[in-house]
Amino acid sequence: MSDFDVLEPEKDAPNLEQLLQMAASTLKRGNQEGARVLVQQVLDADNRNDRAWVLLAYTTNSLVDRRRYLRTALRLNPENKAAKRGLDKLKQARSKSENQAMYYGTIGLVIVLVITVIACVAILLIS
Repeated sequence: MSDFDVLEPEKDAPNLEQLLQMAASTLKRGNQEGARVLVQQVLDADNRNDRAWVLLAYTTNSLVDRRRYLRTALRLNPENKAAKRGLDKLKQARSKSENQAMYYGTIGLVIVLVITVIACVAILLIS
């Protein structure tokens, strides 16, 4: 055994593709943290792996981080369909959220106006 044998990868160590597959399976079982650890191993070895960035996006509950990871994947590979779909879903969710906020904001405004009108009428009737 030479001094450099310790630098050789273990024969049974999973390659990057296997790590990605394991991460995807782990994520499908609902274990985000376990998947994140596996994906991070891939990115530590190859931070230009667009598929790993897509998987990393689904290991976080932060929409800001998810968007950033998906954009990184697209920057590395503009043809990555999974990253495009993920960003489209985020845009749709944001649009839906903005529409709901506008709807409820409008309802709130109408309620305030009705209360104001009722208060004005009550003041006029009292005086």
